[in-house]
Amino acid sequence: MSARIAYLTDGSWHTIETFWNVHAVLFFLEPAGAHIKVRYGFGVVGWSSQCQTLNGNDVKVLEIANISFCGARVQIWVPFPMSVTYQFSLSD
Repeated sequence: MSARIAYLTDGSWHTIETFWNVHAVLFFLEPAGAHIKVRYGFGVVGWSSQCQTLNGNDVKVLEIANISFCGARVQIWVPFPMSVTYQFSLSD
């Protein structure tokens, strides 16, 4: 399991991880009020899934499917500039 820190600005969705043809599980706890999601595909030919809001009390989990025909991006939106710490695990 790996831990990462992302430093984000406010006001837009930020891609913090990109995966291609791999299974991944990501764990988030804080900051409260941040929104997380998985975006599959690219550009207008894509879709969002697993949209969740962090509350600071419960661990939120995003699971990336092992899909070979499209990429997956983990995105986060924060209400003000801040850093976000998360953990993830990869498998083939």
